[in-house]
Amino acid sequence: MRNTSDKFIFAFFVLLIIFPVLTLNFKQNTISESEGRYLANFPKFFDNNKSFNQNYGDELKNWCKDNFGFRKYFMKLCSITEYTIFNRAVSPKVIKGKNDWLFFTGENNLTILKGTYPNFDENELEEICEKQNKVKDYFASKGIEYIILLTPSKVSIYPEFIYENYYNPQNTPIDLLTDYLEKNSDIHVINTKTALLNKKASSDTLFFYKQDSHWNFYGHYVCYLELAKKLKKLNLLQKEPKEFNIYTSDDYMPDDLSIINNVIDILHENKQLISNLHSERDEDGDLIKKIYEKNPNVEYCYAIEDFDIDGPTILIYCDSMGPGVMHFLAENVKKTVCIQSNDMSLEIIDLVKPDCIIYQIGERRLDWLTELDDDFLESIS
Repeated sequence: MRNTSDKFIFAFFVLLIIFPVLTLNFKQNTISESEGRYLANFPKFFDNNKSFNQNYGDELKNWCKDNFGFRKYFMKLCSITEYTIFNRAVSPKVIKGKNDWLFFTGENNLTILKGTYPNFDENELEEICEKQNKVKDYFASKGIEYIILLTPSKVSIYPEFIYENYYNPQNTPIDLLTDYLEKNSDIHVINTKTALLNKKASSDTLFFYKQDSHWNFYGHYVCYLELAKKLKKLNLLQKEPKEFNIYTSDDYMPDDLSIINNVIDILHENKQLISNLHSERDEDGDLIKKIYEKNPNVEYCYAIEDFDIDGPTILIYCDSMGPGVMHFLAENVKKTVCIQSNDMSLEIIDLVKPDCIIYQIGERRLDWLTELDDDFLESIS
């Protein structure tokens, strides 16, 4: 009986060791959604010159690490164990805060409130102001209004959910840049952080997802109201901004940071819906195809047109925080074109023929303003 038991235990552990090897992933160009990257491909024995691949050993080792059987499930088990027992996130892209809040660590996001990013000096602020003035003056000469829409990072609105106690939300880079532009130019600048903090102080409503770096529909709505207020002052909106009914459903939605952190099974939030948002995005019409042709680097683009509305055409260049805001605004204007890119192009602007151009940029990407495309600046000289 003892021998039978030993043999069974031995066979079990042999299978435990061998089975992951027998189920290696040989599929090329496999994407790991939780890590946001391609897994290593199986290496070639010979290089393009038909010589022996000198890096074959290292490449094979990387392939084995990335593709052994059940790797995804072992990683998820490890992540959930780390998260629930040791109270920490596994992915270097995420840190765990209080009450299951997750915060994105990329793009200098966590250093925003420490005052070390983007840490503009006087020369950089002057350079940004000079470039943006040049853009504004050119558009003004064409009869186009220009607005810079600054959107805060989640850490600037909810620093209290990060464990470190030295974070201060009151004076972050987005505020410094806004103050400088308002004092040294007549550019229309909207800093949505102020409105979000004011709403937060008077409401229990959350404006960002707990397990995502993006704001939710309530955050979109606050930004939309600030933008509509500015457009009304510029006589681009004749009516009061449309009100929307946002509510929370019983359905759950997966969030970006919990997916990255491999703990999606234990973290999820209720999905938000809007009962009276009727406009539909055109994502593959003739205009959109022409925009992609003229700028292949555009990540995402859509248009919404309502021929029953007598109003302006709005073009927005934005990051991932902008499209939801513009979908709200689209029900107040004749035409909205949303381009997820920070590279402005005269060809596209001439194609759209906007009455107003909005340049939206998130707080964790403010340093992009110092790198405004030189080709574009030369084209408007």
